[in-house]
Amino acid sequence: MNQDIFADGIGNINVTKNIVRIDFAALQPQLKSENGQPVFATNQRIVMPLEGFIQGLALQQNIVQQLIQAGVLQVNAAPAPVAAAEPAAATEAAAAAESAAAQPEEAPDEEPQQTAEDNDDSPDGLKVIQ
Repeated sequence: MNQDIFADGIGNINVTKNIVRIDFAALQPQLKSENGQPVFATNQRIVMPLEGFIQGLALQQNIVQQLIQAGVLQVNAAPAPVAAAEPAAATEAAAAAESAAAQPEEAPDEEPQQTAEDNDDSPDGLKVIQ
């Protein structure tokens, strides 16, 4: 391993044909929003084939299940509402997911993207136990 990359989270994911671009974001305290709060800015990007992204997703889902079983994460009864994704991004993501689906005739469920204001609860209904 040559380099560690730190990110506070994922700022955006774009899918174009079979290429996935994942923008990592970090809190930038020197940059301020209109209301004076620090903002998140993209600090790194990973570009990978769609197949690698799907494999990575499966690994992450496995880790989440292990963390739930270990008691590190707790599943909330109802996930917190999150901001809706932009229509163009939602359409692009839906098209990419549909083309990658094992059964193309079934449309996948879309999940809205999480915004920086929604940091208290994750959009998937999981909560970190501290």
